[in-house]
Amino acid sequence: KNGPNAFLHGPVVLGATYTGPQTPNDHMNVRRLPERMRPVPGQKLHYTVDGCDQLTFKPFYAYQEHERYFVYHDTTAHATIRFP
Repeated sequence: KNGPNAFLHGPVVLGATYTGPQTPNDHMNVRRLPERMRPVPGQKLHYTVDGCDQLTFKPFYAYQEHERYFVYHDTTAHATIRFP
């Protein structure tokens, strides 16, 4: 669906860390993203994304104070990140 989307693993909300210059919303293929997520060895519920080294996911509860994260990913926003 277009509009804000959150990623869940069971009841756990996954936040995204993005180290690029803009937010990772526009052009994010939300339907294909779960198949591109790869578990991080030794870190429960932490994921990297194939084709985008700047984007990682981890449980919302694992973020520390002053850490930048995203929970809702708005595919109708105008920032850009390109997935091959």
